[in-house]
Amino acid sequence: MSKYCGSCGCVGDADDIFCSECGSLSSIAPVTVAMVPVATAVVPAQPSAQPAPNWTMSPTPIYGPPMRPQGGFFDPVTGAPLASWGKRFGARLLDGIFIGVPTSILTILYFVVLSNSLNNTSTYDAAANDRAIGEILFGWFAIPMIFNLLAFVYYICFIGGPKGQTLGMRVVKIRVRDAGDPGSPIGYGRSFMRMMVQVAFGIFMVPLLLDYLAPLWTPRRQCWHDQAVSSIVVDLA
Repeated sequence: MSKYCGSCGCVGDADDIFCSECGSLSSIAPVTVAMVPVATAVVPAQPSAQPAPNWTMSPTPIYGPPMRPQGGFFDPVTGAPLASWGKRFGARLLDGIFIGVPTSILTILYFVVLSNSLNNTSTYDAAANDRAIGEILFGWFAIPMIFNLLAFVYYICFIGGPKGQTLGMRVVKIRVRDAGDPGSPIGYGRSFMRMMVQVAFGIFMVPLLLDYLAPLWTPRRQCWHDQAVSSIVVDLA
């Protein structure tokens, strides 16, 4: 603290008794310093930066059930992932190979044996000739019928079974399931009816073609034979 002289106004030290300028005693008084509070602006704390919300949504087609991120579709009724038309076509193609290759091999062997039998006939025999013609006709007509019968039984047994998959379906990872409960198989009875509908469409090629193309526009990606027995084909991938 400092002192100032009331006579001459000189400022001295705090321990001075007399003014160093005029020598006055009574005029020395302490100097008081007024403390003026300084207003401090309070800056509000800035909130921590929050990550921008991710508003990215899965693409939704204009028609049909909502798409999955992988590009597939969900069943609008049960929410099960539905098999694409490409996978169904691939499974059908593989099944045709699995059934057709053994049948083709047997057909070739049949005609090879028949050809050797005809070549071994040294003399003309009307009865043998008629028998040969019958065997050739059998090869052309009966073998395709046997092939179709084997395919018919093949699809009924595999699709109606607990897994609901043919060999081709196992490769592409799809299966046939109940339309109301995707966890349940359709059984052998409905699998039989499913194949019978395809056979009925196969009498005329155009209905059968439209039946196989129906998953491209039906809401649940069903063929007409699926709709007939209330079945769907689900994707396991």
